[in-house]
Formats: sequence, C-alpha cells, structure tokens
Amino acid sequence: MLSYRLPERAVVQLDIFDLSGRRVRSLVKEDQSAGEHLIRWDGRDSQSRDVGNGQHYGRLSVRGDGFSEGMTRKIVLLR
Repeated sequence: MLSYRLPERAVVQLDIFDLSGRRVRSLVKEDQSAGEHLIRWDGRDSQSRDVGNGQHYGRLSVRGDGFSEGMTRKIVLLR
C-alpha cells in the first residue's frame, strides 16, 4: 500500500519504475482533493503482466496552485 497526504487540492501523478528507470506503470494521474490518499499496487505492469519481486521506485509528482513538488521512494515488492 502506498500512501501520501496532500495539503490542498492538486494534480497528482504516481508512477512505478524498474531499476533501469523504465516506467512500469502509472497508478495515478488526476486531480485529487486535500487529505490522505492510499493506493494499492497489484505488482503488475501497464500490460497486466506480473513484475518481478524486488526493488522498484515510486515517483510522486504534485502540482497545485502556485507550487510543484516531486519525490522518489524505494519500493520492495514481495509476494
């Protein structure tokens, strides 16, 4: 489960990347309200194929009224 909190309404994009930097899947790309958000990634790529166990990266980009932020975090997928 991936979680984040928005201080105000913003356009959010959340993508998963493999270790070589290729985008595996986009989980969120929409305008969202302020508050806590929980996103479940099922371990599949954009073609609905299982990705391998191990390390991936989640990239969260947030654009709001007068601000823009981004962060990348390590994700370990274990099944």
